[in-house]
Amino acid sequence: MQSERLLQAMQKTISHDLPNQIIVLQSLLQLLREEESDALGDEGREYVRRLIHATRRAGELARFLKELCRIQTLACKAESVSLAALSQELQGELQRIHADRHFEFDWRWSEKTIHGDSRVFLSALLELVAAATSPQSKRCLVSGTSELRDGAVMLLLRIDERMPGKAAMPFEPIDQRLEVTIAREWLHLCGATVSAEQASDGVSTFSIRTPRS
Repeated sequence: MQSERLLQAMQKTISHDLPNQIIVLQSLLQLLREEESDALGDEGREYVRRLIHATRRAGELARFLKELCRIQTLACKAESVSLAALSQELQGELQRIHADRHFEFDWRWSEKTIHGDSRVFLSALLELVAAATSPQSKRCLVSGTSELRDGAVMLLLRIDERMPGKAAMPFEPIDQRLEVTIAREWLHLCGATVSAEQASDGVSTFSIRTPRS
């Protein structure tokens, strides 16, 4: 019981208190940069820029911890998941969350179903799209194919930001990004795994191995 109370207290801190404090810091730093820029000088403005970057990263880590706590508390359902229905739901969520972006979709599911929990797969796919796209991109092609391999269904999710001449994003390797780690934990609930690759032009491919229905 004591360990359960400690876990609940930690979840509350990670879900509410920590993000709220980070937002306060970000707001204060933004005001400092906008209203005191002349007084800061070049060196001071560089320090503020670094602090803003650090608080942004802290916000990403807080979300990462919050998602891990949410994953730990979810009971995964065992059901047959229609890939057609899952892809339609993914389309709707992406267009709702990113109303300022234009998404194109190309689904070619030769295998029609996978085994697991549709909520889990949707959460994982949303994280993978987030890992492969940048906030500045306005157009994105998301395509998916499926095939049966070694008794399991392989999903290949390909994400192309449709930015001509775009080089690979200057972040950590895609397989190490927080969003991919979260997706990997989501998929683990359903006995699925994922690997990620990014080409030199920034196009990302995710290979998801899932149980067959």
